[in-house]
Amino acid sequence: RRARFRAWVARLDAELRVRGGRLVLEAEPGVRFDSPPSLKFPEGPVGGVTTLRLGLEVDLGRDMILELWPGAENLLEAGEGTAFGRATKVQIRSGAIRLGRGVQIRDFCVVKSLGELVMEDFSILGHGTTLHAEERVTLQTMVGLAEYVTVIDSDHDADGSPEVHFMAQPLRVAPVLIERNTFVAAHSTVLKGTHIGPGSVVGAGAVLTGGDYAGSSLIAGAPARVIRPLGSPVVARP
Repeated sequence: RRARFRAWVARLDAELRVRGGRLVLEAEPGVRFDSPPSLKFPEGPVGGVTTLRLGLEVDLGRDMILELWPGAENLLEAGEGTAFGRATKVQIRSGAIRLGRGVQIRDFCVVKSLGELVMEDFSILGHGTTLHAEERVTLQTMVGLAEYVTVIDSDHDADGSPEVHFMAQPLRVAPVLIERNTFVAAHSTVLKGTHIGPGSVVGAGAVLTGGDYAGSSLIAGAPARVIRPLGSPVVARP
């Protein structure tokens, strides 16, 4: 297992150097994978450093795709016991992905950072979930995102023009913060500028379009709103 990991690291280092970058590795014992992560290098800056900081018993899973700007300042940090599921895609383009201890990123997730993407200890991404940090996305300790949730801190402006490609429109960015021990149910979308207080539950299919949502609340709807404080009695409709 150690030999396979060393061989993969040597390949990554060589690929980065060919493209004008270099690798810094800080790895504790027990890093493993079922198959070596695939490497992709899109066009980007030159002359940077990619740092991999991997804690004890980190599992990179099977069929991971690691996509890097080879000349950028990139950081992938995974704490002790963090595990990636099958076919996860990790994209770092002059940004950082910081994962705490015991983080779970399950099958077919996409995590992308051009800024700071932070998942604190024991946070979980369900199957097929996407996180995209243009500036900053933070999931605090014990946050859980269920299957096919999307969290993104940016979008392109829309002026109604039928001529200007939407990708050419100005980018609007505002950080996203989901506080500790919050659960976001399946197929929900959390958009730029959203702040969810601690201990909350977001109902399935909700769309959070920015702003503050109180902690210890049930949040649901599209657009989402606070339905009631958690722990309060449910009032039956007549």
